[in-house]
Amino acid sequence: MLRIGRKAILITFTLSMLLLVFVVTPASAIYVSATQEIHSQSLDITDENKGYVYSSYPPFGTRDALWLDINQDVGLNVYQYHSIGWTDSVGFVNGPAETEFSFYGQNSRKPGWLANRSYLPVFTESVNTTNDDLELTVDQKRVVFPLGLGQQSSIILEPYLYHSGTLMLSTEEFIHITIASRTDSVSMNVIVYDPEGHNLGSLALNGGNVGVLPFRPSGPGMYTIRLYPTTSVEGLLAAEILPVAVTPQTI
Repeated sequence: MLRIGRKAILITFTLSMLLLVFVVTPASAIYVSATQEIHSQSLDITDENKGYVYSSYPPFGTRDALWLDINQDVGLNVYQYHSIGWTDSVGFVNGPAETEFSFYGQNSRKPGWLANRSYLPVFTESVNTTNDDLELTVDQKRVVFPLGLGQQSSIILEPYLYHSGTLMLSTEEFIHITIASRTDSVSMNVIVYDPEGHNLGSLALNGGNVGVLPFRPSGPGMYTIRLYPTTSVEGLLAAEILPVAVTPQTI
């Protein structure tokens, strides 16, 4: 197994949609500027024009979508564990291209009912199908924006891209997050992660509906509200997010 060459590039830009914001943002909400981050990692290529990726859990230390940037046609052999043992699958990507590619799919193994569950890695082999030198880069893409407790925020969303709202909490006992996609053609998955990356709850919104996602914080720190919007129409989308602290009544 060859070492993976690491090269991180951070590209940020602010979405400036002032006219659109004026139209879609109500007076009670504030517009939140989003920053897109792109982290690129180049992969080492052997003398045989092959590249190898060993993906632990979570792959590349992130839950963001991954893109495979290739300079030519490439074959992909994926080896992963299933309940009956290790299996392999063969794929092919036409290049040059930048295509979304998942290194996910880790399965777990539990040798006994009292044993701890362990995640097993995925091995991906990239094979050059031409005589030219192969170049492979894995890109992580995300959109990050800040959220304030008790403040309703409006955010412009890009379809089919993960968006991460960051929310700092201290001693709050429970949190309710109200989310509205505000567009009938939009479907959106929402997940809350605590500072350690644990999933605290999820919500699916469809058809411009308004939903409430309650969760109990695990302790002080930075929490992440992940949005993944999809749509049947072209263009940017808008969403409103309101996190509030609540004190439940004991009965």
